[in-house]
Amino acid sequence: MLSHVVGPALVHRHAACGWTVTTVEYPGGVAEIRPRTRLTQVVVSDRTESGGGVAGECYAAAACTHDGELVVAVRAAPPAIVVTPGGCSTAPADGRLWDSRFPVVGERLVLLSADALEAAPDLLAEGVRSGTGALASDDPEALLLALVGAGGRGAGAVIDTTP
Repeated sequence: MLSHVVGPALVHRHAACGWTVTTVEYPGGVAEIRPRTRLTQVVVSDRTESGGGVAGECYAAAACTHDGELVVAVRAAPPAIVVTPGGCSTAPADGRLWDSRFPVVGERLVLLSADALEAAPDLLAEGVRSGTGALASDDPEALLLALVGAGGRGAGAVIDTTP
């Protein structure tokens, strides 16, 4: 896993078994990449009031399996944005708590904590309105930094499929 600091943000990047995960963690946010034996877990959340780790009541998470399945779960958090060559959708769909899919190369999943989502409405709305726009950017780190902004709070992640 590669990590570095950009302004107030801590950036992590991890690649394994057909997935590349990039996270940004700003003050007030938690972004975790947890490599496991057969999958990689990704969790984004806002910090609890006590300043601890991931808030148990509010998070967005994904599990990237070695067989190409992507399971997305949210609890009292914004849904993930699935960016495909043809447009954008949300996951889980229809207000469910979790969703499972087998994305193809070129699809991207964007997870944002509630605080990060509040910081990103203009760029996010433009990306959704235009189909893919900036959300399909080749550089996930630049996308996350642009979405949350220099004075941002919270955390975000971009999960890309790789050939």
